[in-house]
Amino acid sequence: MTDTSRRQSHSLLIEDDGETYSNVDEVFTKLNVSQIQQLTKKYKGVIESTKVDLHNLVGSKYRDLIKIAENIDDMYSNCNEVDSKIQQLSYNPTKFVSVYHDNFGKFDSYLRQQKSCKARKESRSIILRNVINKKLNKLNSKIKSGNSPLVHTSNFIYYAKVYYTIENTFKDIIDKDESISQQFYLLKQNLKTYLESEMSRYNLPESIVHTNDKFKTNQRMNVNDLVMKNSQILLQDDLDIEYEDESDELDQTDEIDNAFEVDESVNSKLESYDRNTSVISNYLISYAILCDRDVSVPSKFVNLRIQFMENMLQKLKSDSTLDQINFYQVFKYLEHTCQYVDNYFGNKSSDYYRILAHVTKPWSATALIGHKVWIEDKSIEFANHNKSEKFDRDAKFQSLVDLIFKFTSDTLPIEHNYQNLSLTIFVLHNFLISLKKLQDSVEISGSDSKLIATISQTKHLQSLLSKVSSFINSSYTDHVTYLTKENGVSSLLEKTLNDDLSQCHNYQLFTSELVDLMDVNVEKYLQTLSGDQQGQESVEVIGELKAWFDKCTKYNDIVKLTANSSSVTKLDEFKCVSHTHSQLNSVSWGDFTIKDFDDEFVKLSNTMNDLLWDQISKLLDIILEFTQDITAVDKIIFVIGIINQLKVKISSLNSSKAEETNKTIDSLSNQLFEKLVNGIPSDDFYEFVEESVSECVDLESNDIPVRPTMKIVSGMYKLAKTYLEESEKSNNLDVFSNPEVKQIFIKNKINWVLETLISDKFVSYVSSKIDGKKVGLQVATEVDKESAEEPEPKETSDETSTDAPAQPEDDSTNTKQEETNYNSWYE
Repeated sequence: MTDTSRRQSHSLLIEDDGETYSNVDEVFTKLNVSQIQQLTKKYKGVIESTKVDLHNLVGSKYRDLIKIAENIDDMYSNCNEVDSKIQQLSYNPTKFVSVYHDNFGKFDSYLRQQKSCKARKESRSIILRNVINKKLNKLNSKIKSGNSPLVHTSNFIYYAKVYYTIENTFKDIIDKDESISQQFYLLKQNLKTYLESEMSRYNLPESIVHTNDKFKTNQRMNVNDLVMKNSQILLQDDLDIEYEDESDELDQTDEIDNAFEVDESVNSKLESYDRNTSVISNYLISYAILCDRDVSVPSKFVNLRIQFMENMLQKLKSDSTLDQINFYQVFKYLEHTCQYVDNYFGNKSSDYYRILAHVTKPWSATALIGHKVWIEDKSIEFANHNKSEKFDRDAKFQSLVDLIFKFTSDTLPIEHNYQNLSLTIFVLHNFLISLKKLQDSVEISGSDSKLIATISQTKHLQSLLSKVSSFINSSYTDHVTYLTKENGVSSLLEKTLNDDLSQCHNYQLFTSELVDLMDVNVEKYLQTLSGDQQGQESVEVIGELKAWFDKCTKYNDIVKLTANSSSVTKLDEFKCVSHTHSQLNSVSWGDFTIKDFDDEFVKLSNTMNDLLWDQISKLLDIILEFTQDITAVDKIIFVIGIINQLKVKISSLNSSKAEETNKTIDSLSNQLFEKLVNGIPSDDFYEFVEESVSECVDLESNDIPVRPTMKIVSGMYKLAKTYLEESEKSNNLDVFSNPEVKQIFIKNKINWVLETLISDKFVSYVSSKIDGKKVGLQVATEVDKESAEEPEPKETSDETSTDAPAQPEDDSTNTKQEETNYNSWYE
């Protein structure tokens, strides 16, 4: 009971305080159920009382409103009647009957009638000039400003009807007065040109949610919209972000500047237009009324847009590179064109035909242009909206498709070089990815692309793919055949081998040798700085070979269907094909599918691979032919350096033909290294070795030498230095350390040491020297024997006999010992 009383008192407190709540959640949070019920009853009572008050107020004033409306209608009728009476008094012949029916009275009446007709005709010319100057000239001046002359594009229908009314009402004056005729048709042509420009440039998507007739600043397409500042935009999922950047409608200041169009709408009392119509629809209707029977609006509309796009593409061709063209915006423009055609000309119940029939119902000339008192009213009929127009939709859509494919095909580069190849592959990528983006964008809106449907009925995509593939193949063929063709790598190699490399010295920049050269030979110093020094061919051949292989690798990377990384964060020519392959995985545009794309590039890759190995094989045959008669050490080293680069580059290629080619290279390297290790040691080196052997043999010792003498070591160091000097002459310092051919060099070096230096030269020197020693020992032995047979004189002195040393051993014994030592040393 206590709790209930507390709630009631609290409820009364809330009611007395007049507390209000901003939302329902607050009521349910602060109040209990009984309080909420009381609050509900209170609100219901307020609502009911308000309804009663409103009903009483409207009911009491209803009759007054009806009376006012009737009075206004009566006033309008009376004004029209007074206007007609005044007109009759002004121009109709008088009905006064003179008391005197004489000829003077009749003549006077006739003169006044003639003057009245003349005044009427003169007033029609003045009225026409007035309409032209006040209505049409003002609109024309607005058109010349460049901005939209009208905020509400539906008002163009009014001006089109004004032109049509003038032509029908004042045709006699226009035909007779040349000045009026020129001015009128000039103004009409300006308006016609303006409408054609707006119809061709309009590029907003059709919206079924919200449509109005206001001119929008972003509805006009310009050439900058077709330029892609950054190709990375194609990696984005949404390409329609451009439409959200600009303002939808004109500012209020533009409304004030175009106040005259409001005045004209007020002046046309019987004219009212639907403001909830699209801008392009109003342009089409105005153009149809303005041109009357001169043109077929659907055909003219498509032709205008085709011509506009041709002009835009021609500007792009001259001002921008092909890879900067935003094909997505081009496709959107063409897709919008197809949508406009189907939406407005597809059936007779479309907005275009419906509104055109409504606004062209017979209208009063004076009600439209005014001056009702001064000119005779005339009912204007417009029958053109019922005219059947011949319009081949499919042919027009085909023209749109032919336009973009012809432009793309014609603007592809012709010269076969790597830069143009990159450009071509970018174009193919941008074209196909943009087409896929268009399909995704249209499908999101719940419809199918009309442009893609038309493309699917053609072979344009296959033709474009084939042309790009042919260009890549031709460009690659031109590059890869540079290895063996005239003025190519092989020719440079032959020229280098025919030159005297020993007379060539390549100076490196920023070295002391180059600085000293400036004092010795200024001409050669300048040639070195300019890169035109003699003997540069040896460097150029290796550099050309490296560059050739590097570019071949780039070509092969370009046509790969799979990139090294699955995610594409930055687009370049090496990722275009793989990115296109991943994005077009599910497309089916008529006969064109991802399989066609993959097959074309797989076939291209295989062709390029076969051509690469064929050229490498030809180069090896050429090198083998060149090296048959080469004996100069520097040239042998130079060729080995070339082969080293070949093997290094080939080892980086993943191909089944690499193993077979490496065997050929190893065989050729073995032959060259064999020539090299046998050709570098000179006669001076072998004489040096012979002298060292002689010194060893001449040693008077019983010990067998187990280490080479210092002279032998010095000779070997000189030989190693000769190797390095020869490799430096040919700019191939790594020819002996390169891991690809190092083992071949070691093998041939060991064979030379064992077979030539030791088994042939060294053993021959030792053998000849020992044979000479043996002959010398035999001669010495015979001499000793002869001297031993002669008697020696005896000493008589006792002292001498006492101090005399003991007799030496037999000399023959010593000779035999020496011979034994030499034989052991030799063995």
